Amino acid sequence: MAVAENKRMLRGLLESIEAGDRAGIEARFLPDGRWVIPKGAPEDVAGMHTGAARIAERMVGAIDQTFVATSVDWRPGLMVGEGNVVMLEANLVAERQDGETYDNHYVFVAEFDPETGRIAELREHVDTRYAARFFGS
Repeated sequence: MAVAENKRMLRGLLESIEAGDRAGIEARFLPDGRWVIPKGAPEDVAGMHTGAARIAERMVGAIDQTFVATSVDWRPGLMVGEGNVVMLEANLVAERQDGETYDNHYVFVAEFDPETGRIAELREHVDTRYAARFFGS
């Protein structure tokens, strides 16, 4: 797949997360795709998550349990790609159930399967200290 198509796929992933669209998230990953979250994140989410259905469930579940669904706003920034890899800087702004605003910055590194154009691995880099303070972990 071309870099431009991979970038569209990654933007679409953020849109699916915003919409709480499990099927849309799952469709963007290989069936055995991987999502890697920094080890500095809370233990129940840190590490590697495998399988498109499991990834979709965890992504939507995290949003549903934490934020007012209509407040989730992914703001994509710089996106660069080479070969089958795309890196994206993004800002997530959302309102917690108690009204507090979450405003954190992420970098995603996505490796795409060249045959299907689906995400083989998504590596998430985030300010885990800010997140831990925000969520009281």
